[in-house]
Amino acid sequence: MQKCGKKDWPICCLACSRMNSRKNDYEDVLDPFVIENGLFRLELVSGHIYPNPELQSSLLDEVDACIQRLKLDDEGCKEVRARHFCDYIQGFYTAEFLRQRSPFVWFEAHRQGLL
Repeated sequence: MQKCGKKDWPICCLACSRMNSRKNDYEDVLDPFVIENGLFRLELVSGHIYPNPELQSSLLDEVDACIQRLKLDDEGCKEVRARHFCDYIQGFYTAEFLRQRSPFVWFEAHRQGLL
């Protein structure tokens, strides 16, 4: 799995400033532009993110380390993901707007058959 090193992080500039600052100089963060779909799973109502339990143990450990390093499952991140899904469910967002606004939430809602 390709990691996103300090010299490579500028190509990841689409990440929010919070993630860019959390990435810092660490070399063990998965590159969001080269990872395959399906490594992460999402509980849509709570916003909880976790590694796909079907991954081989070494890859599962890499995904979990990335979640921990970037604090992807902190309360602020969970709240944003849950709010995006809730806004879609309540009709404030179309599926297309959700896809553009929060692609991972859209991907998981689609994967789970909730769109």
